[in-house]
Amino acid sequence: MKSILLVRLSAMGDLVQSLGAVASLHKHRPECRVTFVTQREWAPILEGIAGIDRVVTFNRRGGLPALWRLRHELRSEPYDYALDLQGNWKSALVARLSRARHRLGMASDWRQEPRSQCLLSQVLAC
Repeated sequence: MKSILLVRLSAMGDLVQSLGAVASLHKHRPECRVTFVTQREWAPILEGIAGIDRVVTFNRRGGLPALWRLRHELRSEPYDYALDLQGNWKSALVARLSRARHRLGMASDWRQEPRSQCLLSQVLAC
């Protein structure tokens, strides 16, 4: 069974927009285990969503200790894929910290912070 990590750390509206990716994965790859990383305050939105097996929270204002805890939690499970759905340095770093075999994200033209794609293993042409 493939394990997929989805990363979207920003505002609630952005998180809701990313639920289309969850629905598509659930429809076309229902056998995949999906973990979603988001900010602590948005985690309740993801509870009970079909296709999300686990929610991992991240306190963006927690500094290095929060990042260290997130790294430890992400590495407790192996991921085949990490999808950076946000396109900035923080989300790309979270994907990188997961040690997923494949870290995917948008091409630089579509990223909020184009140079952050250097932390990914592949970019998707949009």
